[in-house]
Amino acid sequence: MGDFAKEAARARSEIGRKGWAVIDSRALGERVVLAEDGVAGYPRGMAVYTLSEIRVLAQNPPSREELAALHRAKKLFDGRIRPEGARPDPYDPRPDLPEDSRLWTELLVLAAAEHPEVLEVLREARERGTRLRRKNGRFVLRPQVGERAWPSVEAYVEFRERALSPHAAAVAELLFELSAANGGGER
Repeated sequence: MGDFAKEAARARSEIGRKGWAVIDSRALGERVVLAEDGVAGYPRGMAVYTLSEIRVLAQNPPSREELAALHRAKKLFDGRIRPEGARPDPYDPRPDLPEDSRLWTELLVLAAAEHPEVLEVLREARERGTRLRRKNGRFVLRPQVGERAWPSVEAYVEFRERALSPHAAAVAELLFELSAANGGGER
């Protein structure tokens, strides 16, 4: 078995076991993370390519120059690769967390209808293991730390400050509406 085949077999094994693997990408000239969609807990500081993104790239192979530009943008903006014109879907990307899956679907459907600018940010929060918890009768976002979730509370706080805080008013409004629709939410 050649080096490429051995590396591919190792990566498939790790993805099957923990949901992600670090690989040395010859095409990109650096180490990157390959991860199942919705998985967290991988090392920070490297670009992350989900299996959905790999499928998009395989269906529409970019030139070397286009791949390099996509990679730079992905690293700079922590971006996602989607098919042209695709919008994030408003359903819970983590049905493996059933305790609040229905609530996440409700929240994401509300976001798609009322604040589409925050839909992708909320989906990413959920993909990484954010949970909906009640506090004083209202829903709040809280990180779940561990395997297939946030690596630490600090990682969640960094994400919250970078990605959620610019949309704080919209997120608060959506959480209030979710709370009101589920027996809480007095202002």
